[in-house]
Amino acid sequence: EEGCLSFPFRGLKKTKRHEDIVVQYEVERNGQLDVVKKRLSGIPAIVFQHELDHAHGENIFDKFKKYRY
Repeated sequence: EEGCLSFPFRGLKKTKRHEDIVVQYEVERNGQLDVVKKRLSGIPAIVFQHELDHAHGENIFDKFKKYRY
């Protein structure tokens, strides 16, 4: 189950998330962009996916309505 601090009184919803993910991003170092890959597992992986949904304009309640977990 997952909650959201943007909606603290809406309770928890059952969601499907990958437990292990690999993320890739760029970091500026000495004026150059370096590509970084990281493996995330457990809670960090779930939190990353949750926050990425926010960046895409979705929240867990939108997902709940869409997929009826």
